Formats: sequence, structure tokens, C-alpha cells
Amino acid sequence: QLVKPDLDDGQMWVRRILVSPCRVYCTGPEIDISNRVTRHFMDSIDNFIRISFVEEDYDSLASTALTVPTKASSCIKHTEVFDRILSILRDGITLGRKRFEFLAFSGSQLRENSVWMFSSNHSITAEGIRKWMGDFLRIRNVAKCAARMGQCFSSSSQSLDVYPSEVQNLPDIERRYGAVNYCFSEGIGKISPGFAVEVAKKFSYKILQCRVPSACQIRNGGYKGVLAVNPYCSH
Repeated sequence: QLVKPDLDDGQMWVRRILVSPCRVYCTGPEIDISNRVTRHFMDSIDNFIRISFVEEDYDSLASTALTVPTKASSCIKHTEVFDRILSILRDGITLGRKRFEFLAFSGSQLRENSVWMFSSNHSITAEGIRKWMGDFLRIRNVAKCAARMGQCFSSSSQSLDVYPSEVQNLPDIERRYGAVNYCFSEGIGKISPGFAVEVAKKFSYKILQCRVPSACQIRNGGYKGVLAVNPYCSH
């Protein structure tokens, strides 16, 4: 079990595994920024690991290591490195008495060739965690579905609880010029001055010398974007 000294809010200890074409390196535990999933399942944090696929010198694994060049452009032949990565993602990896299986990944982790894996037990499973994250079955596009699930694993710090009754969906500001439609409110919303003060107090209110930022980045209920303080919003 991980030793847990005092950490700053939003931080956690995470084990990490580096998988190269020939070896498996166990590292950590390392201090990492928490996310929505790890905060909720903090009692089972020892069952989470981050798997990164790297070269033998720990450098980033190039995409050219996964395929063999062929004369026919329509014919793709995969390498043994590709088969090794696929077998870990499909069948999992066993370390000691625990078998870790694929869970999900965030957008930044995908760019780093990294994923989250989880060792299921009698009370919590990887599939159960994905169901807890939300209903993604209606998203038929694979890339879009993975991106929506990855929002739950975006590094973030918990601020305040926001209930559905406190959220108002506003129509986008859209204009049409010629044959092109433009959206001027993509990824941005409003926050009341009072609630912005409460958020600032939760974080770096003293560091900011009691000044409240005019905007903040959020992750909430599948929403990802920025909230700007609206002085005319009183709720």
C-alpha cells in the first residue's frame, strides 16, 4: 500500500509502468494531479496505474515503429511492437497478484502514448468505473466517444459542488455570413460574481491578494470550457 504523506489539494500518488519493445519498467509512486475519477475512487487508488509505451531509451515511441513499409499503399503490415501494445491493451498486464486491464485515457495522455489501467476487485471493476463516468453508448463515433470519456481523466482540482438546479443552458450566439455559420460562444459560459468569489477562496485567494479572476476553466458534467464572470448575473 502506498505511503500517503500530506499532499497539496488536487495531488495524489500514482504508480507508473513503462513498457518498451523488450522490457517492462516499474516506476513510482509519483506525485500527479488528480482527476474526477481518481478523486471519487480514492480508496482504491492502489489499483490504478498509468501505462506508458516508450522506446528502450525512454523516449517517445514513434508511429513508424508500429508498421512495416510495403510497396502496396493499401496493404498495412503491423510490427511485433504493435502486437505487443495491442495484447496489453486487450488482455491487460499482470503485476504480482494483480491483473490490470484497460480503463481509459485523456487527450494529453493519448499524445504521450499513455493510458490508465485498473485492477478490478469484488466491489469495483473497470467496466463499473466507465458506467459510473456516464452514458456514452449514444456516441457512435469512436474518436469522439474516447474524447468524451477522456474528459473525466483530465487533470483538475475539485472546487465546489454544482447541482443541476444551479445550471442554466443558454443558446449559442450564432451568425450566418454568406454560406458559413459562425458560433461566437463555443466553449464559454457565464458565472456569477458571488460564485466566482467562492471558487477563488477555494484555491489561491490569498495568493491573488483577494482579487477574483475574471474567468476560470471548468470541467463539469461533460462540459469543458471557460466561464467568464458576468456582473449582471445574481444567481
